[in-house]
Amino acid sequence: MTEDKKKQNLVRGVLPFHFTNEISNLEDYFQQHKKWKKESIITGENDLYDYITNLMDLTSKKMQDKAVGNSWKWDDCGSFNKDTYLVKVKEGEEELIWKLKKVGIVLFDTQIGLLWYEIQVEVDAVEVLHRFTNFIKELQRKGKHYRKSSGDKEWKEILLFNDVLQIYLEEIEIDSYFANRHNKEGGIVPDRSIMFEWLLDEGSPKEEEKVLQNAFLLGHCYNQNYSMPKEINKSEFYRPFEDSIWYASLEGCANYVFPEENKVFYSGGYKTRLNTYFYLFLLNLGQYYSLLQLGTEVAELSTDDKKYSPTDTSLEELLDKIHIFNLKYMYSQVSHLTQHNEYNQYLRRRFFINEMHAELESELKILHAMIARKQEEKNAKIAKVFAVISGGFVFAEVTASVNQLVETYYGVPFKEWWLKLVLSLGGPVTIGIVICFVLCVMKVFKKREK
Repeated sequence: MTEDKKKQNLVRGVLPFHFTNEISNLEDYFQQHKKWKKESIITGENDLYDYITNLMDLTSKKMQDKAVGNSWKWDDCGSFNKDTYLVKVKEGEEELIWKLKKVGIVLFDTQIGLLWYEIQVEVDAVEVLHRFTNFIKELQRKGKHYRKSSGDKEWKEILLFNDVLQIYLEEIEIDSYFANRHNKEGGIVPDRSIMFEWLLDEGSPKEEEKVLQNAFLLGHCYNQNYSMPKEINKSEFYRPFEDSIWYASLEGCANYVFPEENKVFYSGGYKTRLNTYFYLFLLNLGQYYSLLQLGTEVAELSTDDKKYSPTDTSLEELLDKIHIFNLKYMYSQVSHLTQHNEYNQYLRRRFFINEMHAELESELKILHAMIARKQEEKNAKIAKVFAVISGGFVFAEVTASVNQLVETYYGVPFKEWWLKLVLSLGGPVTIGIVICFVLCVMKVFKKREK
């Protein structure tokens, strides 16, 4: 592969997961671990609002409660991991060598985490990048991924997650990767990554259909075996410039740039500017998977009303989580620049965030109704307790009055008079009087409940 054929590119993978650790404990781990550094995701030019960039990049402990998560990078990843990797993208014909360049992690307060990593690879055509990302996203694909360490003469077959990425998640208690594959030991390992890509494809003029096809395949991480539908909706793409087009899906997000001649704008600092777009990509993934997790927790609620006792606070806790999410995570405008806001809105559409949020809002109303019913039951029980206590006071007052009357007219204490009456009337009559008293009390309680 000659130098003039290499095309500038950016390839990053994102691995979403749900964790159960307390974020404060993980902060202690990251701060004590020499390789992890708290660092901003965005480097270089940034036109996002300050509060947007602060959502995951606050370094002051006094400001931590205002952030929605934490952002960390593995310091000097290239020096730590000097291994060389190979992926067979076309059996018997094509092999691509790559290296791990950067690794970072984002932890959201919703217990959603994103492990992201950057890959350094050289490609000479957009079709090669199509095939490469189609295989590199598959973390458990056997017979395609290989590694050669210092001193090794032969390539060793590996699994991309188990043998490369898992080390960066050792201290995190993960219960779901959202794309799971159960291994032989019964544990849970991820099946695939979500890719973020950019390719600068300078050269001859390109047909419109070919441009859309290239962006479509990169955004889906498909190879050439897949074809774009003929009735493609152009609103599925975001095109800020004539020679730059984005395509996003739940499998990935790609920016395909295709100027007819060299443009310094693209070949100079454009790659650094993509950090801002990647940051917004991570924020939207955080929203998407947080909504998915909250929706899952709502779906797992029991449909049996009897299981929600008045003292159970699980509904209230879930309601608080949803309110905090609505307060801190949902925002429509993110930047001083139009294209950043348009790109953010585009991702929201492609990730169905607005629809998922609307569904969560309808479930929120149902939660409110369930909590109101629980409160009514709780109030009814409190009313019963007060009724019993009030009845006790009334009974004590009546007993004292009766005791005084009996002692005044009969000259004997009430206890002696009552004992003589019971003995004279007999057991059955006494039991009947007690039953009537109990029935009267129950009738009073029923009226109060209504």
